[in-house]
Amino acid sequence: LVSDDPAGPCPSVNDNVTITFDRRPATADGGSNFSVCGSTATLAAVAATNGGTGTWTGPVGVTFTPSANSPTATANNLAVGANNLTWTVTSALGVCGSTNEVIVVTRNAVPVNNNQTQQRCVDIPGGSTTVVALTELQALNDAITGIAGSTNRTVTFFEDAARTDLYDATETLSNGAIVYTRVTRTDVAPACTTDGTVTFTINARPGVTAQNPEFCE
Repeated sequence: LVSDDPAGPCPSVNDNVTITFDRRPATADGGSNFSVCGSTATLAAVAATNGGTGTWTGPVGVTFTPSANSPTATANNLAVGANNLTWTVTSALGVCGSTNEVIVVTRNAVPVNNNQTQQRCVDIPGGSTTVVALTELQALNDAITGIAGSTNRTVTFFEDAARTDLYDATETLSNGAIVYTRVTRTDVAPACTTDGTVTFTINARPGVTAQNPEFCE
């Protein structure tokens, strides 16, 4: 900037002026509120535009991987209940004002699943197995869930650890057999689950030996 107005005997003077042009990013969009069952959640913010930077922040103890600047970061160490997470967008040069949006990630508590142990006798003396009906297992529901009437819970029984093969109406079990369980909460979405087991000890029946006593008069 040069000035020599008005003209006269004095020399002109000048001063440099720097004009910074920054581009305003789109308003921060952190995505929708949602719920999870575990302590982690994958976020879904809209990436900052026009060279801006987005940053996630949250309650004390919550961390973000791989980076708090990733719009799709994973939030870790979420507490049970509501977790307020903030997505803040700043411009490339920091000249334009920042914008932010708060989303709520609710962590639902997983249900209790108390492991059970059961004692049975073999069905046939000298045998090694017993037949256990599904209804006998279902009678354990309250003990498994820890809730009278198992309110807002369902208990499912499986024959395999992968929990893909449902327990049949009856099954023949041997000593040490394990029935696999899954408790599901029905009062939240998504439906949170916890896995457990019912372990059986199959005991032998006492033997009876026929006797042929002899007497003398």
